[in-house]
Amino acid sequence: MATSILIPVYGFKYFNDQLEQCKQELKNNTIACELRTKILSDKVEEKDKEINEILKYYSQKFENMYNDVNRSINQIKKDK
Repeated sequence: MATSILIPVYGFKYFNDQLEQCKQELKNNTIACELRTKILSDKVEEKDKEINEILKYYSQKFENMYNDVNRSINQIKKDK
């Protein structure tokens, strides 16, 4: 009789411990995932700013070259 009671009790304890371990792992994974998401979001934002700065720089360069070419063309037209 003792065996018939102990086996289910140990089974319950085993599965209950496994369930609690699973819950803890899920919580830990969720926290880790949230931290990773924050870090990656910050990196993406940083790279986005970096790309925008590069685009601004080359946009300004292109605009300056375009204006220089137009001035040269206008000067040539004027000189004719």
